[in-house]
Amino acid sequence: MPGQSATDRELTRRLAAELESFKEKSTAVGDDHVTYELYYRPEHEKFAQMSKISELELRIRTLEAVVGSKESESSVLLRDTHSDSKSLTSAAAALEEKLSLLDLDEIDQIEARLQSVLYHMTQIAGKKEAVEKADEESKVDELYDLVKEWDRVAVSLPQLVDRLESLQELHQQGK
Repeated sequence: MPGQSATDRELTRRLAAELESFKEKSTAVGDDHVTYELYYRPEHEKFAQMSKISELELRIRTLEAVVGSKESESSVLLRDTHSDSKSLTSAAAALEEKLSLLDLDEIDQIEARLQSVLYHMTQIAGKKEAVEKADEESKVDELYDLVKEWDRVAVSLPQLVDRLESLQELHQQGK
């Protein structure tokens, strides 16, 4: 019996052995009944209850050793739970949910989605390069037009410098 302690199993085995011995004696003597007297002591019940409590405490210590008893240790398991109750059951459910993502069908779907995203990102990158190239070309055209305007000014610039120098000489003579 799995719920019994070692002493309970020993007592059961001894009782069964005594019954067998009485059974053999009764057939030899002709006596067909056995009388048992049971004595109950409340301290035995308290002892049994304390024994069960110590077994539970041992199981809890074992669980705490595996899961962790401190807030920081258990928070690793409970961090990703979506419910308000931060219990091991909800942590196990969250882990099971994550584990289900590793299913081959799910992985194939995720891979297909990632391929689609990669394709779209490549298209966007190509369009971005085209837009940047067009923007660069428009700036180059704008600079070219500006240089063309200065070419006309550059032709008349030597005449303007000569004239300013002559005006400066005239101004110097007038002083």
